Amino acid sequence: MSVPPEQPAPSYEQLAELVTALSAEVAALRAENAELRRRLGMDSTNSSTPPSQDSLAAKGKRRAQRSQRVRSKDRKPGGQ
Repeated sequence: MSVPPEQPAPSYEQLAELVTALSAEVAALRAENAELRRRLGMDSTNSSTPPSQDSLAAKGKRRAQRSQRVRSKDRKPGGQ
């Protein structure tokens, strides 16, 4: 098994170029991550999708919000 020859240390310019490229890649990945998180948080209440397309978590959240509504004690239930 042969040992590969050692490569010389990269120059300052090469390292600076690498840092610049990696910084740009990190910025792009952060933007993509933010967009995916925004889309993941969408459900039928804040997008144009129908309620039937909601995930189980979104449906459960909607049910919990509905059950927290408090009726006014001033009015009696019923018709007109």
